[in-house]
Amino acid sequence: MSVKTSLEQTATVKKTLVSESDAPNVVSEYTEQDVEPIIALAKAQSEMKPSDEMRLVGHIPIVVWEEMQRDGRANDPQAIKAWLNDYANRCFRVTKGRV
Repeated sequence: MSVKTSLEQTATVKKTLVSESDAPNVVSEYTEQDVEPIIALAKAQSEMKPSDEMRLVGHIPIVVWEEMQRDGRANDPQAIKAWLNDYANRCFRVTKGRV
């Protein structure tokens, strides 16, 4: 049997701790996120004129960022660029082209 404890809940993010009764010393943290508002924001921002000095290229959802932190990609600019340039993640982009 698992025991779930809610850690945090906002309008778009829910974090939960889960522990199993057969392994009481093991606790897992799960993050769920509704990414539709991020996609809508990226679409709205893509219609704006960006500044030449500093340009927002996209948004990375918290669930993806946490995964990147766990596996070490968050500290690798090339990995972040690869994620932003991935065609599957185009809905999170604000600008067109490659990073």
